[in-house]
Amino acid sequence: MPKVFRKPVYHFLIDMSKQAAGSEKTFLHRLSKFMKENRLIRSDVRIGLVSQRYKLTDQQETWPEDLRKGKFSGGFFLENAIRQTLLENYRSGISSYSVMVVISNNFGQAILPDSFSELSFCYPEKLFFYELNAKGQLLKHALDHQPGLAVRPGQPRPAPVYAWPDHRRAARWLRADAGPAVFSLSSFNGITEPLASLSKWEKGLLCAAQEQFKHLHPEHQTVKGRHLLKTGFRSGLLTSESAFIALENEAQKRALLKKQEDMLNGDPLLDAGEEIRMDEPSLSMLLTCGALLVVAAFIFKSRRRHRLAGKVH
Repeated sequence: MPKVFRKPVYHFLIDMSKQAAGSEKTFLHRLSKFMKENRLIRSDVRIGLVSQRYKLTDQQETWPEDLRKGKFSGGFFLENAIRQTLLENYRSGISSYSVMVVISNNFGQAILPDSFSELSFCYPEKLFFYELNAKGQLLKHALDHQPGLAVRPGQPRPAPVYAWPDHRRAARWLRADAGPAVFSLSSFNGITEPLASLSKWEKGLLCAAQEQFKHLHPEHQTVKGRHLLKTGFRSGLLTSESAFIALENEAQKRALLKKQEDMLNGDPLLDAGEEIRMDEPSLSMLLTCGALLVVAAFIFKSRRRHRLAGKVH
């Protein structure tokens, strides 16, 4: 596979949360200044407005007006915007990638996960995203580790990727370093052949491909999550949907197998917590408790009677 450099496309993510209200002129000035200094033209950038929703504005001439008329509301759900941008870029298969630049006066209020590492197949260039601060300086944020913390100031740098199957008709772009790269060419509507016939390596590839498809198509989250859960259980491999623990006896094993079967037959998105059952007390236990209460009452009355008798004498 040949190594190639994809074209970077700046994708600005602008804070439109309630806390950013009144900042539209400041943001527009900051954005326009950056574009002028970096010789970017409007048709070569994408603008996204981020609040509790994510809206991609017109890519041509109307986005300044869209920004001026934009509604500030809700929180700054930056995770949704970044996730959607990465997934859309991967699904498109185009020979460009998004350089995401966040514009906000309150970046610390952005809602972000601990990592986007589960989507690492979407950014084979080992991408960062950037924060354009009030000084016009770009701050780098790692996608795969604590994205809420700025790593250091820095400019985007191109990185090579592998084009599969070749650079003229590339369908997938793979990381060019020594790390693994997995992608699937099918939708994995089910396990089409017995797992017993597959090697551990092939089972691992199947799990990885199912994991990718689950992220690429969240509308099928329930079905694909169940497929991944089944594959993990039956192959003995750890996935994001499964886990393994050491058991002490056969009773625990039977109980866990029952819970596993319930999960496979149910909805993996629902809580699979332990059922809490309270056994009713036996008749002998009730009689014992009653007898103890009678004895305690008798002793209490006897002592009280003796104290009263002592006072009379």
